[in-house]
Amino acid sequence: MSQAFESLLGYVQIREQFGRAIGRFQAVQHKLANVRIVLDASRLLSARAASEFDAGSEDWRVHAACACAYSMRALRAAALEVQHIFGAVGFMEDHEMPHLFRRIHADTVRYRGCDQALEEVAAHVLTREEHFLKSV
Repeated sequence: MSQAFESLLGYVQIREQFGRAIGRFQAVQHKLANVRIVLDASRLLSARAASEFDAGSEDWRVHAACACAYSMRALRAAALEVQHIFGAVGFMEDHEMPHLFRRIHADTVRYRGCDQALEEVAAHVLTREEHFLKSV
């Protein structure tokens, strides 16, 4: 998704509509901001899971599940935003976007979607909550 975003940043600076670059339109800027937020949040969640694993924490798996649950949904939505901004260019097979778009969606299916990750997080939260309530 980072590669698609970088490609998009270059595109919005050169693609013109109504006499100015489409990157100057507020609607496009908001879409770019949303994609950037998703990318940063996904990176941070993944880094937290890796850090917990490196530290030998028992909770690293739940952090990894949080990263998967969030990232799989959010990155798919971000891919659609990128596709919309690219417009027809993003559907041309000689452009990199159709390949990246398919890859993002295929990876979600390959890693069994976010349902399993959500179940792991929910089980962890419920276990922690039961433990907390018993100690009160």
